[in-house]
Amino acid sequence: MRFLLTALPGVLRIEAEPHCDARGSFARLYCPTEFAAAGIPDFQAWQISLSRNPACHTLRGMHFQTAPQQETKLVRVVRGRAYDVVIDLRRESPRYGDWIAVELDAVAMNAVLVPQGCAHGFLTVLPDTDVLYQISPLHEPGKARGVRWNDPAFPVRWPAEPALIDARDAGWPDWVAPPVTLGNEVDPCGLPRHRGDAAPGDLFQPDTLLPQESIAQQERAAGLTNHVADHQAGRADAKQSVHYL
Repeated sequence: MRFLLTALPGVLRIEAEPHCDARGSFARLYCPTEFAAAGIPDFQAWQISLSRNPACHTLRGMHFQTAPQQETKLVRVVRGRAYDVVIDLRRESPRYGDWIAVELDAVAMNAVLVPQGCAHGFLTVLPDTDVLYQISPLHEPGKARGVRWNDPAFPVRWPAEPALIDARDAGWPDWVAPPVTLGNEVDPCGLPRHRGDAAPGDLFQPDTLLPQESIAQQERAAGLTNHVADHQAGRADAKQSVHYL
């Protein structure tokens, strides 16, 4: 497997490396040893769920869990294709309020790791799209919260209007008070304080990748802990060790 950073700290794109022969292909999709070697030692899937979506342009999201039942999710498409979106709601994050999008494709066998404190959702771009979730810890329905897909606080650029959406997802209120607990402290749910020089959802061009280098080392090498825009500006001293998307 290949672990690729995105513009949001801790949000990773994971690509399978299938072995192909005359019979077809065989690919490893999850291995705790490889996750630990990549700097993700604590993720173990306690719950596996499947979302089946017969209609094209079905939208689900944007969902997150409040403390103490925040979830980490490994999300992949096992049939069809979906436009997958993650919004950073972590107050301490340098990219608080920003979002990224990744196209998940069953043929490509790629996945997205969504850490605690981020909202997640997707729009199917093909009919009969099935989305597989590996979740840790166990899902607690009473802690479920959401951000509306078209909330003005997070101007996500969707490829199409949703043709089918649940009434609850369509009715999440604007991202304002009352407070919501996202971690060990109460987040006032105000608008993003800082977006850096990059616009929300900007995609970053890939460098070269060291597949088993720890994620923490990659983030330090890429300067993510200081300012993601340093890479956009083409810093001469930036390390060429990580993919961005």
